[in-house]
Parts: sequence; structure tokens; C-alpha cells
Amino acid sequence: MKRLIAATLLIEKCGTVADIGCDHGYISLYALKNSLADEVWACDISASSLNKARKLLQDYENVRFFVSDGFKELPYKPDTALILGMGGYEIVKIISGDKCADTLILGPHNNAYALRKALFMLGFGIVKDFCVCERGKYYDIIKASRTDKNAAEMPSEEKLFWGIFCDEKSPTLKQRLEKEESKLTGYKLTEINAEKLRVVREVLKWQR
Repeated sequence: MKRLIAATLLIEKCGTVADIGCDHGYISLYALKNSLADEVWACDISASSLNKARKLLQDYENVRFFVSDGFKELPYKPDTALILGMGGYEIVKIISGDKCADTLILGPHNNAYALRKALFMLGFGIVKDFCVCERGKYYDIIKASRTDKNAAEMPSEEKLFWGIFCDEKSPTLKQRLEKEESKLTGYKLTEINAEKLRVVREVLKWQR
């Protein structure tokens, strides 16, 4: 739940919040309980999963439910969308389509590098980017807002891999990097692994 809490704390008051891939609907519940939106949209590609959210949110009137693959079946573009618990490439696919919100709160399970790169290519600027540790696993949390496409300069490889603000000290990120360094030094030093190790050690310099 730590990563869910970290993501929900990034929601700012707006007209519509879309919880994409809502599953049980915990994020929708937080937004409703805290009056963070005039209307909350609970969305899931699975009708059976959406039924879990219907049960959890049955006491609220300002919530709508959509069986939808990403934004496809939504009536119009929401102000803010949360997409958590999916792989980075899957999130990229979702945010590349129509009706994508202008403010995104994302929690990729993997391939955060590809997601950060896609955000900049799609005209988003990243305003929050940090990791949390839950049960020994690290999760990236990213908040992005649409900006002038020409103004979104592509960050360095270090920042694409480890977070746009990885040059700012973070005990959690430092711990994550130290574990990654230890893991990579135990691998065969291929060209790819050597580059990964170089990047990790470069970012570690900023954390010490």
C-alpha cells in the first residue's frame, strides 16, 4: 500500500480524476473521501475487476464506472489520470492514445526508462519523480504534466534510468542504487552491464 499512498498524495483538486486500471478502486476511494475531484472515473479493462470497485464505492454518487482499455471508452479527456501497477511499455501505449489527461500520476512496475523517455516525446514535463520501497521491492512514482512540446528537453541517460531528480539526495534511491551496484558487479561484465554499472556509479556520486 505504500506506493499507492505515495501516488494518491500527488493528486491535486480538479474536475475529473480517472483511475485507470482501478482494480479494487482504492485510489478512487481516496480521491472521493478527500473530495479531490468533482467526479471520479473508475476504469478497468476487466468488467469483473470493475465490479470490485463498484462494491467499494457504492456509497458515493460522484463516481462513474467504465469498462475501458485505457482512455478509449471515456466520454472525454479527464483532468488527471492515475495509472499504477502496469509495466512501463503498457503505460506508454495507454498515454499515447486519444483522451489522455494533461496531468498523469504513474507507477510503472518496470521499464521506467522507456516511460520517462516517452513522456518527453509526447510533450510532458516530469514534475515529481521518486521511488518508494515496499516489501523489499522498489517502485518508481512519476507525476507529469503536459507542456509545450518544443520546451521538453530530453534528460540525460542517468536521469532517464534513475529519475529526473536523481541528482537530489534521497536515502531510498541511494539504498536502491547500492543494491543495484552490488548486483551488477556479480554479473559477467558485458558491454551492456558495464554501461549500466557506469550509470549507477555516476548517480551514486550525486547521492553521497
